[in-house]
Amino acid sequence: MKKINNKGFMLVETLVCATFIVGILIVVYVQFRNIDQSYEDSFKYNTVNNLYLANQARIYLNENGLENLKTALTNNDYIDITTCPAAYLEEVNYCKQLFLDLNIKQIIFSEYDLKDKLQEQDNNLSLELLTFIQRVNLIDEGYVIYIEFNDDTYAILKVF
Repeated sequence: MKKINNKGFMLVETLVCATFIVGILIVVYVQFRNIDQSYEDSFKYNTVNNLYLANQARIYLNENGLENLKTALTNNDYIDITTCPAAYLEEVNYCKQLFLDLNIKQIIFSEYDLKDKLQEQDNNLSLELLTFIQRVNLIDEGYVIYIEFNDDTYAILKVF
């Protein structure tokens, strides 16, 4: 048998295997990063405790000015009710104390489809709250409250 010159075969084989392994490692890294981000979000967005706190705010709004907010929303994309404006809400002192006790940093009232109406240049909302609003996928219609808490967690809840 005639011997063939195979000096470059081992180098090519090593490069092919290394490329294949690097490709697999990149795919695994990207998938792990997505899973890790979802895991981190589960501790930041719509936690059980935050949904209970948001429900207390919703109960207050349902009883003390929901119709005023709905009427005022026809001219706005959203209404920031963090400061408990007397123009929309009743029992303002109770509202302020409630929001303080619930550890609320910012609370806004809006229609469901707020995602396309907001821009990053909106100075009234924090970048983190804007990010939360963009990540929420809503399929229903109606009114919601978006809440940012002082511990940098977020919640959304439908208002009846």
